[in-house]
Amino acid sequence: MSLKARLGTSMLAVALILIVGCRRSENVATIDPPSQETSSEAPETAPEIQWQLDIGTDGKVESVAFSPDGGTVAGGSFLEARLWAVSDGQLLRTIEQGHTAENLAFSPDGTLLAAGLSTGGVQLNLVADGSQLPQLHTGFNNRLAFSPDGQTLATGNRNGVVWLWDLESGEQLAELAPPTDAWITALAYAPDGEIVAAGHYDGTINLWTAADGVLLHTLESGGTTNGLSFSPDGQLLAVAGTHDEWDPVIAIWTASDGNFGASGVDRQTLSLSQEGRAVAFSPDGRWLAAGSSDGIMLWEMPDATLRVTLDHIAASEDTDWVTDLAFSPDSTLLAVGRWTGILELWQIGP
Repeated sequence: MSLKARLGTSMLAVALILIVGCRRSENVATIDPPSQETSSEAPETAPEIQWQLDIGTDGKVESVAFSPDGGTVAGGSFLEARLWAVSDGQLLRTIEQGHTAENLAFSPDGTLLAAGLSTGGVQLNLVADGSQLPQLHTGFNNRLAFSPDGQTLATGNRNGVVWLWDLESGEQLAELAPPTDAWITALAYAPDGEIVAAGHYDGTINLWTAADGVLLHTLESGGTTNGLSFSPDGQLLAVAGTHDEWDPVIAIWTASDGNFGASGVDRQTLSLSQEGRAVAFSPDGRWLAAGSSDGIMLWEMPDATLRVTLDHIAASEDTDWVTDLAFSPDSTLLAVGRWTGILELWQIGP
């Protein structure tokens, strides 16, 4: 039975009436990285935490993702992925995972939740009832990205190659081999679905055509790559990690005449005081967010002006750096996962 057929036979989920303890905070602390100054022009509405959850599992919140309708936020951790109502932080469902869910994504139609596991490949579950579909491959430290049309899933891991999967049949469509065999640390589709980008442990970022697997370009960061995000118009590619002699930065590559495959691809860098762990453009293109152990930085595009830095005040003295972040579809909320098992939801705009 195809994956799509399994979707058709799923039952509607019964909402679980489990109230999760929420901690609200009105405190927004700001800090300035050594090489930049926060602009005096803050957002129209000062960002504030809507709710904050201690998920109480072993270890950290590894990954976060919003559902396409913006009503649900998912958090991945050791042996499970949890789904919460965005409105009030109520726990809706817990989906068992084969291992730590290091990477999470909803399918564009919201029916599937895909988890890249620390070991065991990529797991697919129906959002409606949590039932598991056939697992895709095996391997360690798996990463994934859905194509914008929802027809294809890109996956990769320490093997170093990118696999493209047909979600209708579950069959592998292609294998994209990079020039080096460094393992994959991040995957992203361009908004038009025509380019697949893979960040690698050695700091390279490879870009292929999704249709025929032609390698367009290999970008060199000179450091590490922890996260990738295309701007909504597809003209920018932001990379979180370290670059050029291991300086902690967010690097932004600009397509040359709209083509990342061109020989001249411009790059600018936004300085951080600690290594960038995650990066995301807001769907409306206004904001670029990045997370590190020093908090979350928000730059306003297109000039990349640093507007504010959001700093979590940990209940203990444990290191509490950001592990992942994601914008809501309407760009007004930012979900943040942290090393100490905290999931935060920030109101960024009205």
